[in-house]
Amino acid sequence: MSAKINSQNCLFAVTRPRRFGKTVTAHMLSAYYSKGYADQNIFDKLEISNKGSYSEHLNKYNVIYIDMNSIKDKYISYKSDKSLYIEAIDDIVDFLQYMVIRDLKENKEYAEQISSDPLIGKKSYLPRWKLYANIPTKNSF
Repeated sequence: MSAKINSQNCLFAVTRPRRFGKTVTAHMLSAYYSKGYADQNIFDKLEISNKGSYSEHLNKYNVIYIDMNSIKDKYISYKSDKSLYIEAIDDIVDFLQYMVIRDLKENKEYAEQISSDPLIGKKSYLPRWKLYANIPTKNSF
């Protein structure tokens, strides 16, 4: 997986039967790659720590973790409460984009770049904007 992160073939699909650890796997990948877990030595006693690329990738990436179940629940709440309506957010894809952009704006590292780009948040911009659930990204914004 680490070898593909900065390549053209950097998309990963975690497919497992229902109740077979997709969320646990996604959390483990996030813990390994995400800067948010830095200085937590949870992998030090595992076999992966003996790999040459272990420290090269450990906690080096900005990770966007999207829990689709919570997004669905938030979207249902959004749709049922007319006082929450936001213009141009008509479906779950628009809502997902809005939620991710909102959360990124709270991160100082991305806030200025997002605020200065007039296309971010527009429907025509969505195909250019890469949203990958549970995928580590590096310098993608």
